[in-house]
Amino acid sequence: MRTWGLGPLHSDAVLLLATTLEPAKRLGFEAEAKSRLGGIVSVYSQRAGITLASAGAAGGAGGSSGGTVINSEEFLKFQADQNQFASQQIEVYMHYLGRDSCAGELAFDKKSNSLALQAKLDSIIPRWHSTSV
Repeated sequence: MRTWGLGPLHSDAVLLLATTLEPAKRLGFEAEAKSRLGGIVSVYSQRAGITLASAGAAGGAGGSSGGTVINSEEFLKFQADQNQFASQQIEVYMHYLGRDSCAGELAFDKKSNSLALQAKLDSIIPRWHSTSV
């Protein structure tokens, strides 16, 4: 993926996207596969809102890393979108498994409530009662 200046995480994302974009026919030659991958990288960059530069354009004699450059606002938006997507996928899997994604939080709330109630009870019961027994 160095051709497009993609790092490991972007490369993984492109390959995952490729699994969802099935080709119309079986790819016969390496050139076809590279062309297809280039198209998928283009789709990914559009969806992610990033601009890609080929290694030849980014490399040159300066010895630059050739990585993709996006501003922090675009990155934060992309990151928020990815987090939202991941949350949606987790909810889908939890629904499929017949589990409640909030079960742990509800159990914690019950424990917190019982501890709070116990503290109230302890404050209501006179101290002399506990010492006289």
